[in-house]
Amino acid sequence: MINALAGDPVAIINSVLAALSIGFGALGFLWPSFALEALKLTTAPGFEDGKSEIRAASGGAFILMGAAGLMFGHLNPLIWVMVGVHYAGAAAGRLLSIAVDGSGSKKIWLFFAIEIVFAAWLIGANLPPI
Repeated sequence: MINALAGDPVAIINSVLAALSIGFGALGFLWPSFALEALKLTTAPGFEDGKSEIRAASGGAFILMGAAGLMFGHLNPLIWVMVGVHYAGAAAGRLLSIAVDGSGSKKIWLFFAIEIVFAAWLIGANLPPI
């Protein structure tokens, strides 16, 4: 796969975004308490279900999404498009929360910006002409 990256800026950027996705996901997957604290979220006393949700939705999903891009993206650029669609969905959910829930802190806007930039790149740079 390293040879596939040589001289291809799209492949390099895709791979960097995938590695960042894996890194972000690892925080939630391995250290859900840290992720909950960083996001200013809490679990109800005696109920740790929130940690399960962080490990799954913010952890494992992002780890495997990034890994799938790295493992299979060279086979078909639509793999990268789907990684971008995942980020677009996250950005859409965050934007809805900003509009409906009033959760527009600077941190939330930063996360939205990261998600929308990742989505725009991964979809725009990898979607074949129709």
